[in-house]
Amino acid sequence: MASSQDCAGGGSPTAAAAGPEPQAATAAAPAPLLRPAGGTATQDSPGGGGGGPGEGGGASASSKRVDEDFGPWVLRPPRKSPPPASAAAAGATDRSGLSGGAGCGAQVLLYCIPQAGMGAYVYHPWEQALAERGVRVEVLALELPGRNSRLREPCAGSLLALAGDIAGVVARVQERRGWPPYAVFGHSMGGWIAYEVVQALMRTGMPLPVHVFVSGIRAPHLYAAADDPDPTRLHALPSCEAFWAAFTARYGSANPHLAHPAIRERLWPVLRADFRLTETYQLPPTNPPLSVPVTVVGGERDARYTREQLEAWRRHVGGPCAVVWLAGAGHDYVERGAAVVLEAVVAALRGALERGAELGVQQVGARP
Repeated sequence: MASSQDCAGGGSPTAAAAGPEPQAATAAAPAPLLRPAGGTATQDSPGGGGGGPGEGGGASASSKRVDEDFGPWVLRPPRKSPPPASAAAAGATDRSGLSGGAGCGAQVLLYCIPQAGMGAYVYHPWEQALAERGVRVEVLALELPGRNSRLREPCAGSLLALAGDIAGVVARVQERRGWPPYAVFGHSMGGWIAYEVVQALMRTGMPLPVHVFVSGIRAPHLYAAADDPDPTRLHALPSCEAFWAAFTARYGSANPHLAHPAIRERLWPVLRADFRLTETYQLPPTNPPLSVPVTVVGGERDARYTREQLEAWRRHVGGPCAVVWLAGAGHDYVERGAAVVLEAVVAALRGALERGAELGVQQVGARP
C-alpha cells in the first residue's frame, strides 16, 4: 500500500548490473544493465536499430513517424500483436477528448527518465500495466547517451545540459503531436533530470506537463556530499578497483555477475559517468518553484534519502505537491514494476485528466 523519494552501461546480455541505489536493509538482486534483446531502437540510433548494442534490425514503417520525432532518444519495447478489435473499441473515447488505445491514441504521453545504471527498457512494461489500470498512456522511455542503442555516443557530461537536450526533444515532439497532455516521470538520478527538464520548459514558455513525478531522490537543494547518506563521491575515485569497493560497500553484493572482473571493467566508465552527473550537480539559484502539480515518490526502506529530505521537495513546487511513501519498498520499485508505484502514477494522471476535462482539453496540454 502507498502512503501520503544512477547511464546504463555495457556488459553482456547474460550479465546483470546494479541499479545504483540500494534497499535500506538487504539489497535485492539488481536488474540487468543491458537492455534485453528484442526491443526497437529508433532509426537514428547508432547501429541502425535493434535493442542492445550489436543487434540488427531496422524500424518498421509504423515506427518511422516516432523515429522522426525522437531521433535516438526513445527505445521502444518489442512489438506485439495488436489488441483485439473489441479491446480497441472499448477504449475508443475518453473525457480528455483524445481517442484510441495506447500509442498515438493515448490519453496522455508519459516521458520516463531512468536512474543511473539503468536503461530505457526498465519502463517498457509500464504502458500495458497502466492500461490495465484504466489509463491509456503512451510511455516514452528515454534512452540516455552512452548506453544500449546509443552505446557509441559519449555519456552526458552535465546534468543540466542533458536536461536541456531532453526538454528540446519534448518540445519538438509535443509540437508535432499537436500539444497533447503529457507528464514526466524520473527515478533517482532521473528525478533531478525531470525537475531540470521542466525548469527548461518553463524558461521557454512552452506548455507544461499536466503532472511531474520525481521518485527516489532527495530534494535538489540537498545536492552536496554532506547531504548524501553516503558522502563518498564515486565518480572521483581513482581506479576501477576503488570504485567497485565503494559501490559494493554502498549497495551490497547481491548480484553475482558484478563480481566478474571483465564485467566490472566494462561497466565502470559508464557508471562513473552517471555518478558524475549527480555528484557534480548544483541547483541553479535562479530556479523558481515548479508551476505544475508534482508527486514525490519514495520507498520506506530506501536508504538513499531520509523522510525529511523527500518532504523537502515541497519548497520547489509552487502548486499541488503530494509525497507518496511506498510501504515496504526499497529503491528498486521501478525496475521491479511494483504495483504501488503504478497505482500512484494512475491516481495522479486520472486527476490531471479529470481537471483537463473540466477545463477543456485545449487548456490541459495544448498550446493556446
